[in-house]
Amino acid sequence: MDRETDSRQRSASPNGRADRGPPPDRRDDREEDASVNPGSNLFVTGIHPRLTEEEVTRLFEKYGDVEKCNIMRDPHTRESRGFGFVKMVTAEQADAAKEG
Repeated sequence: MDRETDSRQRSASPNGRADRGPPPDRRDDREEDASVNPGSNLFVTGIHPRLTEEEVTRLFEKYGDVEKCNIMRDPHTRESRGFGFVKMVTAEQADAAKEG
């Protein structure tokens, strides 16, 4: 079959982009996200497996008010994975905790 007689064409991409490359850089979204996330959520590593969320919360309360503490656990064994997140009320308190 000759290419000129083959009239099949690809349909448009569902996301409206013609190429298959990476999505365009969206700096505006990242700048907007920075104002939404004030930087008060801390990633914490090296959490001893026996520590509870309440104990980690008490450790961070000396730097400010803790909004939430989550220790990541194995979904099957429920054992601590040794890391988690501590969300402080303000970015300033989070900065103090990072320095401490």
